[in-house]
Amino acid sequence: MCKKIHIGFHKTGSTFLQQIVFPNVTNYKGRYYSGKKDKHTNLYAGKPVKKGCENILKYYSKFNNHFISNEIFTKLTHKDLFGLLEKYSYDKVLVVERNLKDLIKSRKRHKSSNFFLQKKITNNNIDEEVTNHYSTEKLNKKINNLTIINFEKFFSGDKKEIKKLSEFLDCDVEDIVLSNLHRKINEKRKN
Repeated sequence: MCKKIHIGFHKTGSTFLQQIVFPNVTNYKGRYYSGKKDKHTNLYAGKPVKKGCENILKYYSKFNNHFISNEIFTKLTHKDLFGLLEKYSYDKVLVVERNLKDLIKSRKRHKSSNFFLQKKITNNNIDEEVTNHYSTEKLNKKINNLTIINFEKFFSGDKKEIKKLSEFLDCDVEDIVLSNLHRKINEKRKN
């Protein structure tokens, strides 16, 4: 049994992956867009972040060989994230890293409720806690099977980064990615 999860940092292309790429993977259980049903929203809406995350992992743990994606997991502290991933035995984890300065700039424009670091980001208080939260180096020390995709390279069409994603997914997604890189996913939202 293999359980995979994409813990999508906000503003790192998660919506593109969730709308364009991940639905092409046979064992993908959500987060869906474009009319397909998933249970994610019902499992976390109106609940504290940790409880919502645990509800998602608990629900999907009943499926063998599945893959889920949701940005809510990056609202957790690393301690809580690591604890839940271990508790529910997630074997492989995907994260997209982005230049911290650009990520913070984008995060300021798109505020996230119930995110323990939002106030610091909004107030431009980018301290060690914020830096460590977005550090893939810190994640890599605690997560054995972590795949890290570089945002800037991936979205410029770098085939090595796309191949890393294909290998994580056990599905060749190169053509899907390259033929859709030009698409604006969040056009209505100012990024």
